[in-house]
Amino acid sequence: PGAEAVWQDEAKHAISPVNVQPIRDGNTMYGFDQNGTLMAIDLPSGDRLWQTAEPLADRPPGSGTAFIVRQADRYWLFTENGDLIICKLSREGYQELDRTHVIKPSNVAFGRDVVWSMPAFANQRAYIRNDNEIICVQLAK
Repeated sequence: PGAEAVWQDEAKHAISPVNVQPIRDGNTMYGFDQNGTLMAIDLPSGDRLWQTAEPLADRPPGSGTAFIVRQADRYWLFTENGDLIICKLSREGYQELDRTHVIKPSNVAFGRDVVWSMPAFANQRAYIRNDNEIICVQLAK
């Protein structure tokens, strides 16, 4: 009643995430598709503006996962590989600014080692856990 689907999960259109919520910035949505690529989607059309496998691997893993958090004009990505990435996302593309490996994946999914836990960010720190430990990463320089 009063709502109409403009688009939904269609091949090569929009985005179909597996276990991580996409993030909206104005008329653009960023997220990881079920094929493991990071992509930008135009809203409300659902048209794909670009996609890249760069945050996760040279070849994107199926159901590849990274958690996305926006901070001012930058984004933090925490990947299933245990990498913490600072990047810029725009309608034009993905720009990686920095990356560091912070924690070892301690679980297995789809035949590969993964860490699928959303970090908590507070007071210029990231609190990150796997199945064995929790760590605090200082983010300020």
